[in-house]
Amino acid sequence: MAEAGFRLFTLTNNLSELQTRQLEHAGLVGFFQRRFSADSIKHHQPSRQAYAEVERNLGVEPSQLCLSLAIPGTPLAPFLRAGRLH
Repeated sequence: MAEAGFRLFTLTNNLSELQTRQLEHAGLVGFFQRRFSADSIKHHQPSRQAYAEVERNLGVEPSQLCLSLAIPGTPLAPFLRAGRLH
């Protein structure tokens, strides 16, 4: 995806240390330009503040982002309420 011009990053409610270990174990850590976590941005998903902090750090508008959920069956209603899915 990066070769196609997409900037990839992660956002998790896990601690940054745990996120890094999981990505390293899966061999995926090198695919992401930035990694955000609840402890680094001081907010949990799916709060509006969590997404706003990531947008501020990346210097982008919400319309420039695409959210992909990693856990099948995750309810989408909280993300809709946070204004991050259309």
